[in-house]
Amino acid sequence: MYTQADYLFYYFVEVKELHILPMPQTRDWFSPRINEFKERTTSTPVGGGSYRTVGRLVPRTRVKNEVANVKIIDLRPFL
Repeated sequence: MYTQADYLFYYFVEVKELHILPMPQTRDWFSPRINEFKERTTSTPVGGGSYRTVGRLVPRTRVKNEVANVKIIDLRPFL
């Protein structure tokens, strides 16, 4: 998790939820648990080439229940 951001905003399209993750707490929680989560790779086309992104599948309920100060906003009333 390479970022200098204070927060990560992650939008779940299907359920229309915005999750606001405090990066220091999220990083501290995730780092020792990284191998508990399956790795996935995707590629994104850019110009004539592409770049590859590697991530982990982390259940959002675990983050909500185990990371301090996570905020979840239901955006359905605004749509």
